[in-house]
Amino acid sequence: MNGGNWMEVRFLETFLKVAHTENVSLAAAELDYSQSAVTLHIQQLERTVGVPLFDRLGRGVQLNENGRAFIPHAKAVLQSIQRARHFAHSDVPSGKLRIGCAESIAHTVLPDVLTMFHETYPGVEVVIETEWTPDDMLKALWANELDFMYTFDEPVVGDDLIRAVVVEEPIVFVQKEARSIEAIESLERAPFLLTERGVSYRHALEHALLGYGIRLHPMLEVGDTSLILRLVRRGIGMSFLPMFVVEEALRSGELHEVDTPLDPLSMERQLIYHRQKWVSPAMHAFLQCVDAVEPD
Repeated sequence: MNGGNWMEVRFLETFLKVAHTENVSLAAAELDYSQSAVTLHIQQLERTVGVPLFDRLGRGVQLNENGRAFIPHAKAVLQSIQRARHFAHSDVPSGKLRIGCAESIAHTVLPDVLTMFHETYPGVEVVIETEWTPDDMLKALWANELDFMYTFDEPVVGDDLIRAVVVEEPIVFVQKEARSIEAIESLERAPFLLTERGVSYRHALEHALLGYGIRLHPMLEVGDTSLILRLVRRGIGMSFLPMFVVEEALRSGELHEVDTPLDPLSMERQLIYHRQKWVSPAMHAFLQCVDAVEPD
């Protein structure tokens, strides 16, 4: 090869047509090119590969040894390009989907979505990260290490972010026995089972109570909301959890919502991806599954 530019696809297509017909005018007619264009394509290709591919005998052309040897290479390149074009335009979801997800969402909302997604698109590998903070997930989105982040937090906004799903969710006090708390000061002495410090909705609760001069002293702190839920179902303490985590237990009567004088608190469940991210067929399919599972 010489140091020139690599060949254009049409040069290879023209070469194979002339090689098949050994007739420039016939090849030009079949390709809908002028004869001069066909001649130029062959000359450019020969200049690129650095050797003549045809012998010019009188007014005709015949493949030489170089040309015959080049045919399988030309076909292989065109086949590879065709496969690449098919892949790029394929609507069939494939590959890997990487999702950073809040632990509370992973245990409650995500199973129905993943069940539908896997049953419909079994060829897609899904990787779920639940140990990352919202800041970690944002950094991973910017670094293209995640396709989506699914978080429960204050609104996560930015010019470079698209919030594909935004659902405001109330956060409620729950325990096994039905009761009401009349005096807000009683919350300071309540046997709380809470998520770890720094979790968005615990921070919101602590901030709200500080306005009343109240500091919480939980009997248990743990990052696993499913463990908190199991313990509260057994009658151990009370907790403060998103409605989507406890609604099934409230509906069945296993848990009861505790009324307090505190103003209602809520946050947003948000599915986010980067605005500059190419939405692959797998990402598009996941968004469709989320939309199908979300209540109207």
